[in-house]
Amino acid sequence: MAFSNREIGHPAAVRAVGTALAHNPIPFFIPCHRVVRSDGVIGNYSAGGPAAKRDILILEGVRLQKLQELARAGYRYEGVRSTKVYCYPTCHHARRALEKNVVWLHDAAEARKSGFRPCKVCRPEAAVAS
Repeated sequence: MAFSNREIGHPAAVRAVGTALAHNPIPFFIPCHRVVRSDGVIGNYSAGGPAAKRDILILEGVRLQKLQELARAGYRYEGVRSTKVYCYPTCHHARRALEKNVVWLHDAAEARKSGFRPCKVCRPEAAVAS
């Protein structure tokens, strides 16, 4: 299970998280390929580089172009109206939502204000914890 830089107690340790992901000894079991930069750029992947990461995400149903466009526009989370849960767009649960039920959210505060609770799988609240 991957942890955010805030979750490990170092909110500015973006490079440290990247280094930890790069040294993941079992990338197919610890899904570090789902970690995408906040600007929407795919980033590197220890099990075959960015092209392999892109291919795996596409196989999992991630809409990469949309993910990149939304990231550039400042949207970080996907809320699902039918479940009132918000997730990272790469979360398996978020990808299963019907497009008509999806709400794009800028941050956790906006999600909570709109009545959404954090996903128990991808744990987006961990990224905003101090």
